[in-house]
Amino acid sequence: MRLLGDADLDGANAALREANRKFASAEDRLDSPFGIAAAAVPVVAQHREAALTLGEEAADLTMLVSDLLDDLGPDSLAFADSRVDLDTVAEFDVALEEIQLSLDRLDSELDRVSSPWLVSPLQLRLDDLGEEIAEQRARADTATDVVTQLPALLGADETRTYLLMFTTPAEARGLGGFTGNWAEIVVDDGRVTLSAFGRSDDLDAAAPAGSRTISGPTDWLQRYGEFGFTTGPGGTVGSIPFKNVTMSPLMSSTGQVIAELYSQSGGGAVDGVFASDVYVLADLLAFTGPVEVAGTDIRVDSESATEFLLNTQYQITDTDQRIDLIEDISRTVVDRLLGGARLEPSDLLRSLGPRAEQGRLAGWA
Repeated sequence: MRLLGDADLDGANAALREANRKFASAEDRLDSPFGIAAAAVPVVAQHREAALTLGEEAADLTMLVSDLLDDLGPDSLAFADSRVDLDTVAEFDVALEEIQLSLDRLDSELDRVSSPWLVSPLQLRLDDLGEEIAEQRARADTATDVVTQLPALLGADETRTYLLMFTTPAEARGLGGFTGNWAEIVVDDGRVTLSAFGRSDDLDAAAPAGSRTISGPTDWLQRYGEFGFTTGPGGTVGSIPFKNVTMSPLMSSTGQVIAELYSQSGGGAVDGVFASDVYVLADLLAFTGPVEVAGTDIRVDSESATEFLLNTQYQITDTDQRIDLIEDISRTVVDRLLGGARLEPSDLLRSLGPRAEQGRLAGWA
């Protein structure tokens, strides 16, 4: 169960198979003549009942999850050929419901066999198991929520548009850094395409000062409005909002502001906004391969990307050339990701999960 939570799918499957074999072996012994005779012995009988009951439920659960990993492993949700298969997502929904029901049964049986007759070491192990089951049920609930929402997020019912902002902590902002580049992503029935790409300067220059307004959130405007969002004529937006829009560390409110600004800066309405920094970009280079910038001897890979993006790039004194380089790298990574790269969910979780926890990858919808 822990290996599964760590996205070590092969290790989890092997462990589940081995656990299932051991549970089956224990069940055979407990149902042997000696095991059946033990049912007539006080105290021993309670231990046999606990082991037999939990063994049967655990055997069913381990076999169920192992079979699902064989038939419908998470990597069957891989992003390949610019698309996620929404039919497979629906199958996952059913599979997760089966797992939840099995966990519920195991938890119920655990409550039923708990007894003051059980020796302390066993009861302590059962208490630990109860905590583990609770944790796995919470994970299953989260996974079910994700799988339930995923079809809509991936354009099952209608086309969805998302804005991806590339930030860099080379210049500090509350959300991690200022915005350099952006990409507009369109998702229709699971297929993902790049519809637009540009610089934050382009968005800033797309509308004159005083022509844009932000409706909220109110607390965001009260705290950050002075940084160019309520300082224009009549409380309108100033001339360079996209340079400072990441002032707040909260994506839950900043996403709304970015969406409103984008629709008034040459873009259309978006269903969600994501922000990712240079560390996320470096991680993605591990999937896309290194980028060699045309016309230069610069080669950026997953090992060198953060150092280049945070430090080395500033040795280039020509500002326009430096900005062009960053745009080339970001654009190439996005093009490769959407142009046929196969991305396994388990690999992405291991790589990007920690970045989300650190706030380097954040989203709003």
